[in-house]
Amino acid sequence: MTLVDEVEVEVDLEVEASVPVKKVPYGDIFEASRAGDVERLRYLLETGVNVNARDQWDSVALYYACLVGHLDAARMLLENGAICSEHTFDGDRCHYAALNLKVRKLLKAFEARPPPLEPLQAALRDTFLACMLLYYPISFYTCIDSRFRV
Repeated sequence: MTLVDEVEVEVDLEVEASVPVKKVPYGDIFEASRAGDVERLRYLLETGVNVNARDQWDSVALYYACLVGHLDAARMLLENGAICSEHTFDGDRCHYAALNLKVRKLLKAFEARPPPLEPLQAALRDTFLACMLLYYPISFYTCIDSRFRV
């Protein structure tokens, strides 16, 4: 038996959603992510800030939210299109920087989802399905809806 075997490690897996350390009413997306200020993030994203923009250290906002462990801020960034694939530079950094297990699980869950459709792709999909509905009975459309969750 080694010394490592004798050490008991207690891990607290029940980490609640983080509360912002401070509010950043005039901060940019990086400051809001570091602070966990979800209201400021929501405002910035609604005004059209690029969720995958880089700062002077070549980091993205999702990296800072993961690094500090702000689950709600990370979820908001991911829902707005932040890149989290482990096969990309940004996604890989976020996975390694994730402070706790819940943030890691959140990243994995969003990585498993298909990327969101661009407006043109969404319009083409809707047009295709509408054409299929004209040429085939309703049962075909129901089949497509249940298989692909349109």
